[in-house]
Amino acid sequence: MAIWTCNAPPRSALLTAVKVKSGGAERTSLMVHLGDGTAIPAAALSTGARAVLYLSLRVAMAEQDTEERGLAMPLICDDPLVHIDDDRAEAALGLLMAASAGRQVLMFTCHERTVDVAQSIGVVTHRI
Repeated sequence: MAIWTCNAPPRSALLTAVKVKSGGAERTSLMVHLGDGTAIPAAALSTGARAVLYLSLRVAMAEQDTEERGLAMPLICDDPLVHIDDDRAEAALGLLMAASAGRQVLMFTCHERTVDVAQSIGVVTHRI
């Protein structure tokens, strides 16, 4: 079993990877343990909530890799907000801004909404 602590917007959660047997086959399932003690499979989350969760995991894995290697590789994201609703978009971009304090973060998008939200919280944007 693997355990991650993830401060994914809008609240923090504990994540566990557990082995599950189903029909004789064994597979690994990602479980989200909420602050109220409820545990739910990541697959049961809404599309937007899963997108935030997976973005948070990517950032956490990049940070862990940096600690192990002593080298901060760039984090490259292609439209990370495409499945994230407006209420979560600012918090998700805040997560990427925080990650940019220790590494280069490149985010590509073709969505004007993403650019607008990014600029509204002070992200430097460039059009290519």
